Amino acid sequence: MMVAAAVPLPGTGSASLGYGHFGTRHYARFRVRLIIVEPDPTGVNAAAQSIRQQPTLQCTGHGSGNISHPKPDLHMDQLWAPWRLAYVANPKEQAKLEKADDCFICRSVAAANDRENLLLFRSDLSVVMLNRFPYNNGHLLVAPREHKGRPDELSPEQLLDLQLVLRKMLAAIEKCITPDGFNVGLNLGKVAGAGLPGHLHWHIVPRWNGDTNFMPVISDTKVIVQSLDALYDVLARELAAE
Repeated sequence: MMVAAAVPLPGTGSASLGYGHFGTRHYARFRVRLIIVEPDPTGVNAAAQSIRQQPTLQCTGHGSGNISHPKPDLHMDQLWAPWRLAYVANPKEQAKLEKADDCFICRSVAAANDRENLLLFRSDLSVVMLNRFPYNNGHLLVAPREHKGRPDELSPEQLLDLQLVLRKMLAAIEKCITPDGFNVGLNLGKVAGAGLPGHLHWHIVPRWNGDTNFMPVISDTKVIVQSLDALYDVLARELAAE
C-alpha cells in the first residue's frame, strides 16, 4: 500500500508526504521544499521574480532511518517601537471579574452549601474547590479565603497555609485516584490565562501516562472519566478520615 499527496500552496511552496509498508517493514518518507518570497520593491506583481528557493528538507526512514535536514537561511527581524511603552506601562482598567462581588470563589466561601458549590475543603485561611470545567479528572483550585489577586498581597501566614493545603490535596489525590504526576501552578493576569484574575488560585491537575492521546489531538475532546459529584465524595471522605 502507498498513499501520497502533493498539494502546493499558491506562492508558498510544495510538499509531498508518503507512507507505506512492504511485508513487515514499515517506512515513511516526506520531502518539504521551502520557498521565501522577498518583499516586492515595485509593488507590481514582481513576487515571482524575487522567489529564492531554499535547499530541500528531506527525512527518509528504512528500518532505523536516515535523517538529512539542511538548515534554511531564515532570520527574524526586529521592529523597534518605543513610543508604545506609554500604553504598555499605563495601569489597565480593572476587569469586572476582579471585583469580589463578581467572584465565584468569594460567593462559594460566603455560601453555606459547600457540596453544591463544589467547595471541597476549608482551612483557616484557604479553600479548595473542584474546577467545574476540568482539564483532567481531579482538577482542583486552591485559593486564599480573602479576595487577593497577587502573591505579594498575601501575608506570610496566608502563603504558608496555602502551601500546606496544596501538599494536603496532592496527598489525597494520590491516594484516591493514583495519578502518575501533577501539573501545579498559577496563571497570573488575564494575558497569562487567568480566568479569574482578581482572586489568586493554584491549579492542581493530575496527569496520567497517555492522557494526551488521539482524542484531544484529533477531535479537540478531553475524556473525563469521573463525575464531579463522585470525585467530590471520594476526596471528601479521604480528607475527613485524616
